Amino acid sequence: MNRISFEYNGSRFYLKKDQSNFTIDVSFQLDEEFASSRAVPSISISSVIISNTDNQKIATQILEYISKGSSGGLGITQGPPIAVYLGTLKLFDGYVDLVQGFKKLSDSEIEVTIRPLHDLNSLEKRLSGITLGLLESQGVFSDSDFIEVPTVIEKHDNAIAIALLLYSTFDLIIQQANFVKEAIGITIDFAETIGIQVIGIGFSTSPIAAAIAKAIRLAKLIAYSVLVAIKASKMISELIDNVMAPIRYKKAIKLDRLLSKISLHLGYNFNSTISEFKGMVVMPRITREGSLSKNHQGSGLLTSRDYGYVAADLFKLCFDLFNSDLYVDTNSNTLHLESFANFSFWHNYSTHSSPSTLFETWPHYGNSGIGTNLSELSQYRIISTETDSKNIWSLRDSDRTVSEVHTTQVTTTDNRSVVISGVEDIKIPYALAVRKDSLSDLEKAVKAFLSIADIFLTAFGGNALGKLIDNRRGVVKLENHETTKPMLMYLESDNKLAANHRDKFNPVKCEQDYHFTKSFVRNNFGGQAKTIKGANMRLNESQFLEIINKPYFNLSDGTGTGKFDAVQWSNEEGIATVDLRFNETITTNLKETFFP
Repeated sequence: MNRISFEYNGSRFYLKKDQSNFTIDVSFQLDEEFASSRAVPSISISSVIISNTDNQKIATQILEYISKGSSGGLGITQGPPIAVYLGTLKLFDGYVDLVQGFKKLSDSEIEVTIRPLHDLNSLEKRLSGITLGLLESQGVFSDSDFIEVPTVIEKHDNAIAIALLLYSTFDLIIQQANFVKEAIGITIDFAETIGIQVIGIGFSTSPIAAAIAKAIRLAKLIAYSVLVAIKASKMISELIDNVMAPIRYKKAIKLDRLLSKISLHLGYNFNSTISEFKGMVVMPRITREGSLSKNHQGSGLLTSRDYGYVAADLFKLCFDLFNSDLYVDTNSNTLHLESFANFSFWHNYSTHSSPSTLFETWPHYGNSGIGTNLSELSQYRIISTETDSKNIWSLRDSDRTVSEVHTTQVTTTDNRSVVISGVEDIKIPYALAVRKDSLSDLEKAVKAFLSIADIFLTAFGGNALGKLIDNRRGVVKLENHETTKPMLMYLESDNKLAANHRDKFNPVKCEQDYHFTKSFVRNNFGGQAKTIKGANMRLNESQFLEIINKPYFNLSDGTGTGKFDAVQWSNEEGIATVDLRFNETITTNLKETFFP
């Protein structure tokens, strides 16, 4: 086997012969706080002892790097870059971790841990220390990143406001009737004065002065009515604002925009093919009145009281919603967030192919034995969003806010011996936005009032106000100017909720579109697998590299696929200890029941 070599500051070096036999740990498991399994490995090379030689002083260079941290250098919290090679093949570009696993053994010898530059577990630990407040203070976000979402306050009891409007409507009708009556009287009087009868035509010798006076009186009445109409238009608008809350704008941000900004801050581009990202918006919890106009100052970022304020939580939210994971494309420096339901993205199978009988017959597997993954089966999976105690409309509109899947046996003879158990409880700490679909009783009363008022207003140059009511459809409906939860919503291009917004995003849809890969029933019982843990397997350098990049493999007889879960590889012996699984239907005596 080829020896592992390293490149530091442009110099290639090897470890001492008696220190060169170590293992490389590759795990396809996440930290417990994030998830249980992933398709991208976490790699580390531990207990690497770097010693000075006559020609190379690598240990001294690293110690000097550390000491410069107290005099303007980068310091111990940013590991210096290092590359790792297997023979002529580059294993990865990485860095020397000077915090975890570092020991100074002497002035010429150190012990370190080396990690890949794009290690996702390390990335997620960095995300755990980044907040949106920090990024905002560093100018990561600008006004153009935010969108302004129209909202409206609607109370569930508007009896007093409706009574006031009915009185105003009656008063307006009386005023219009009096005006019409007076105008007709003046017109008839004026006609008689100049010798024109209402019935028939005659001539009169009445003084012309009287006719002019009455004409002026009529003109004054019309001019006065025009002024009253314009004034009334403003007063009616104020009346409506008093009895019915106006549309106010709250700032929010699209979810993929938020993830992109965080990724760019970390030095990555961001990409995802998850369709919900096209219209999915995050709105922080509301603490005060919104603006009556657009383009107002303010931020649409989640606050310290909102889940997702910490960057790691925001990515965890996406993992939970879409059964997804991160993948770093080192060629394009892009951070991909993709669902495991996107088989074409993740299942880029390696050329490593194993016969289906390998697991019972190949001697390298020793006595590791074969198990199943049935212990991963949850009897009950629930995905749920939250309701907002300060928004009665959130409490009333519970449509598809919870998805339940129960897995049970098709046939059971004795429930006492059934071993299916466990709960996968995915809580989404956001409320789903509620759309204003129809007019309330108050708005219907206002619309009736305005239909009468518009006749008077438009006749004398005032502005028609009826359209103000219809424009309220499609906005986010609230009960108060405060909420207890941030909101998730799917918006159209006009920043209003789509008429079918709850069809485009909800927990039931998330389970059916993305979490089905966990099912031990759906997809032809595709979630079931046989497992092998701690098996020995001979791998050369190129095979090891391929497994790191492509953990999935095909069975040679075409009966299924498999996946490596963990690999411990010894460079000296060329032997790997592996955990793996391969898909195989173990039982068909299972069924799923869905609620709702």
